[in-house]
Amino acid sequence: ADPYHSIDAAAPDLSITIPSMASSIALIPDMDGDGGDELLIGAPLCNTWHEVWGETLNTGCAYLFSSQDLLSGEALDEEDAFAYFEPFDSPGYFVTDGDWDPDAATMDSYSALGGGHYIHDTSHIHSYAGYAVASAGDVDGDGLGDLLISDWASSQTYMRSGSVSLFLGSTIMSGVSGGFDVDYAFPGEHHFQMAEADMIFAGENPHSYLGASMSTGDMNDDGLSDILIGSPGFRGKMVLSGKSYLWFGGGL
Repeated sequence: ADPYHSIDAAAPDLSITIPSMASSIALIPDMDGDGGDELLIGAPLCNTWHEVWGETLNTGCAYLFSSQDLLSGEALDEEDAFAYFEPFDSPGYFVTDGDWDPDAATMDSYSALGGGHYIHDTSHIHSYAGYAVASAGDVDGDGLGDLLISDWASSQTYMRSGSVSLFLGSTIMSGVSGGFDVDYAFPGEHHFQMAEADMIFAGENPHSYLGASMSTGDMNDDGLSDILIGSPGFRGKMVLSGKSYLWFGGGL
């Protein structure tokens, strides 16, 4: 018999359609206690919208789908996501007469300022959040799955230094969500910004692209997941020498 065969991709058991390229995907250990894994999808070409700024290109985003929805047998889209993640930690700020006014973040308040200047937070434009996503296993030992989302081209610390956000399952299930006013409803039951992560790993130098690759396991056999993150653009003794980082779960 012929050992090779093909499977028709047009007839899957489940399909999920999102409005931007899904370049990464990971199963996350059970978060909601139903015994099934959740599904995390990264969409690095996702454009986000803010009431103040309008469209911001290629900021990226990620969608989390529950196992219950995955087993429903129905075709899913972004509106079926249990949680939605996007990278902006601030919508920008106004400068008026030399003073910072972080609360004046609407077009109405901007008009009322008269002569004030709106400053964009550009740290996440073209940051391609969701370029890589991964399960973090169970970092804190609470029995709930945790997850990692790469914001590998973000410029929070240095230009394109990159960052990785760790969200604990307990944080996601609690529904903690900040966010800012936007001109459309976010998909999913919960909307999270990367700044709400339980821990953020940041690149050490410009163009280090921390988070280009990620993996987890239990290397020291303590029952807690350990986190491994790659930084291909790290500049050490040689240009673009690269660097890998390991964090033990018990020390986070």
